[in-house]
This record gives sequence, C-alpha cells and structure tokens, in this order.
Amino acid sequence: MMAKNIDSSQIREYLDYVGESSLDDPKGKQLDFIFRNERFALLQGPPGTGKSLTLAHALLAKGFSLIKTRGAISSLLIAPSNNAVDTTMKKVSEFISILEAETEMTGFQNLQLKRMTSQEIHAPLNSRIECINYNEDIDKLEKLKNIISTQTHFSITGEENSWPVRQNSYFIFATPNGAYKTIKKIFDGGAKSCFDLLAIDEASMMTMPNFLMASASTTNSAQILISGDHRQMPPVQKHDWDYEDRRTIREILPFLSVMDFFRLLSKNDSFGRGEGFSEVELIEKQDIPIDRLEITYRCHSELADILRELIYKQDEISFRAKESQNKTIDLANCDVNQAIRAIIDPTSPVVLILHQERESQQSNTFELAIIEEIMKGISPGEEIGVVTPHNAQRGRLLNGLPDNRNLDIDTIERFQGEEKDVIIFSATESDPDYIRKASEFIHSPNRLNVAISRMKKKLIILASESLFEFVPKDNDEYEDVLFWKKLLKEVKDRANNRPRWKGKISELLEEDDLNFTNDFLEVYTT
Repeated sequence: MMAKNIDSSQIREYLDYVGESSLDDPKGKQLDFIFRNERFALLQGPPGTGKSLTLAHALLAKGFSLIKTRGAISSLLIAPSNNAVDTTMKKVSEFISILEAETEMTGFQNLQLKRMTSQEIHAPLNSRIECINYNEDIDKLEKLKNIISTQTHFSITGEENSWPVRQNSYFIFATPNGAYKTIKKIFDGGAKSCFDLLAIDEASMMTMPNFLMASASTTNSAQILISGDHRQMPPVQKHDWDYEDRRTIREILPFLSVMDFFRLLSKNDSFGRGEGFSEVELIEKQDIPIDRLEITYRCHSELADILRELIYKQDEISFRAKESQNKTIDLANCDVNQAIRAIIDPTSPVVLILHQERESQQSNTFELAIIEEIMKGISPGEEIGVVTPHNAQRGRLLNGLPDNRNLDIDTIERFQGEEKDVIIFSATESDPDYIRKASEFIHSPNRLNVAISRMKKKLIILASESLFEFVPKDNDEYEDVLFWKKLLKEVKDRANNRPRWKGKISELLEEDDLNFTNDFLEVYTT
C-alpha cells in the first residue's frame, strides 16, 4: 500500500533547496529512504551513518509534499527517550531555519513545532519550537486542540472525496507516553485520527505496545517511518519472556521491538534465522522496504572495518567509514610512562587493555585507576566519554575522575546516540562466578556494539581476561560469548598477535599502594 499525496517531484524540489543551502545533502541509501512512498518504510542506521539526519530530512521532505498537495501537514514523531526525541526535533528546527534563511523555499511559514512533555524544559533559542507541559499548560493544550480540529470543508482540487484543506500545520514531538497523554487530554479521554505522518526514532528500543498507543491516532492513509538499528540496544523490559507460558501472549509478540516486529513482517529481511525465533509462522510476508545505511561519518575506519566483520555482515551491510575522515587525538603536554604512551599513541585508533584482575562485580577500582592515568596523557581539549555497563561503576568513576567539562561518564544505555572524540569502555566485571550469573547482560553483542561505536578518533577497551575466557553452559549464550572472543581475535590479529606493551599494573600506575602489583596487563593496538 502506498501513502497518498506524497509526490516524488515535490520531494525532489525540497532536496533541490537543500542542495542550494549549507546543509549536508542526503546521499545514497539516505535518499532511497527519503523517496519511499510505501505505507511503511524502515531505515536501519548503524552507528554514525546519519540516521537522525535522514529521518529529519524525510519528515521535512514529505511534509513539504503534503503541504503542496493538501495545504498542510499533521505529523508526529515519537522516540523511547527524551534525548532521542530532542535530537531529531532540533535537526528539524535547524533545517527549517537554514532553508528559509538561505533559499527561496516557501511552505513552512505556518508550520508549528510542538514539544510535548511532563517536565519543565525550554526550547532552544531562536527556534520555532514551543514546549508544552501536557499536565499543566491548559491554555496551550486548548490552542493545540483548535489547531488539530480546525478544518475547512473545501478541497484544493474542488473534487468530491478529495483531501480537505487544513488551516494549520504542526509537527508534534514526544515520547510514546507523552503523545498518548496529549491526545487523551485534548480529546477528553478518547483518540482521533489526526496525523498524516508518523515517525519512530530509535525503534529498536521501543516496544510494540508503545508504538500502538501512538499509531492509533494516525489517519488511514498516513505514512509510517520506522528508524533504528536492531544491532544496538533493545527495549528495556522487566518481563522475562523466555519463561512466559501463555502462548497467546507469546504469539502476538509483545516482547519484540518495533524494529524487529516490522523486520519480521518484511519479505526484505530474514529475521528469525539464528535469532532464536520460532513462535509464529507468517502465512505471507509483506513487501515492506528496508533501507540500510552503510557509511559512518563518525567512526575511524579501523573500527568501522571491525564492526563490519563482527556485526553488519549479518545484515549484508558494507559498513565502512567515509573516506578521509580519520582524525587523531591531541596529547597533553606532560611526561607519561611507556605503558601510557602505547595506549594514547595517536596513530593507534583502537586499543585493547587486557588485565588479570578477577574480583570485581559491578564496580572496579582497578579500571578506575588505569583510566585516571590514561586521561593525564590526553589533551583537555579532546571530548572524552567513559562508558560502563553498571551504575555502580558509573558512580565510582564520577567520584574518582577529575572534574572536566569535556568528560562525560555514563552507562551504555544512556550513551546510545552520543559520540565523543575518545571513548574509554570500562567493562568492569571480572569475577568469574559473577560473570557466569550475569553473562546474558555483560556479553550482549548489542550492548558491546553501542559501547565501542561512540568513538570519533580513538577507542580504548579496558577488560579483564576472564570476560573473554568464560565458557557458558547454556548453548543460547554461546553466540554472545563468541562475539567477545571474535572481538579479541580481531584486535589481536590487527596487532599481529603481539602486545604493544606488557607489564605489571604498578609499572603503569607508578605507585604501589593499590595492592595491584601482582596483576599483569597486555596492551594491544591497531
């Protein structure tokens, strides 16, 4: 089924205006997605491939077409987190401002951008974004209701059954819960089919029930754009679906992400093979297109090659870095020892530090001490991200590392969508017994993919040998653990199986009061 009233010639006109401006032109697979006219269209965006940029251009291009055809646009964008919502919203607002300032494009003069939230947030300066608290801003909600409800009774063509002309255009940006509560409050507890266009960002992290709450307010002809990457973080769910014994619930797939649900339906994806999926047999798959972005504008080419071999070959994605984008870090003007010099060497974009500490669970003072020493050798001007799986380690890092405005410390889940010049991944866990209990969590390939793919210039992985040595008893965990073993092999192969530096922790830290003197390190660099 095709989406009505989205004209490819008008999308091309919008892109011509983009070409006249200082905005980056969408390219290749990005353009394929923007021109899609099917009712459902999927975009898989591996790390740094411009997924949010592509989705913002798709929203504006299709909005431009609908305004030309029908006189107005009503659109909703949802994402599972406020950060994800704001990322795309700010791009949409920025693109409109640049296009109106630098070109003769018309059509968006009456377009209103509404950010629905229950929090006290402020719109960026010099933007047309209006923040509305759906619990408190009664007057603003009433005005929004009038915008959504106001329609004239004539059409552009004057023909019977043609689209009515709306007097107002609007884009609404919200989390699924925010969108649901907004519509519920506006229409006194009910719902109304009012959106011509629905976009879902970070769809690999959104559950189907959340998607259905928002999609209930779309028109019958609305186009639905679904953007995400199933190789990154899945939805956070408390229910253990592996032990669900109600078959009916299993068969309607509430545990799948929005991205995986539509992958399952699409004949353009082999979802199910090797993914442990056997609950449902589809009578017939649908022709739902999936555009897969391939070029990363973030990662160093060395890491892009590793991620392609380990992950994206499975999706037949030729994941690679943009030509000539590789950059090197700046070093601090200070003396460091031989071990730190090997780790921070600007010519080595990927570094793996293997250590023998085996007593840590959710926090690790050993890795904190190493990170503190590493940071002394990196220029304060470089943006550094320290990523960890555990909140306990995050807290220890926040308390132990020096305060630096260019330093961001957080868990993997909260780092999805972010990027930094230097990423230091503190894997944290080293206790073999604890690793056995928590293997499904720590060995998740999706979690590791997000953790290491935030880098722009340099990646430093800090992990215990016990994480790579672990052999699971459960066959279901074997593939996940194998992924870590493949990462180790890939890095060692690129280092010609020779550590750049090997020695005691005391040689790296140059101090003996941490009781780490008997633990050895191996540093592999690519």
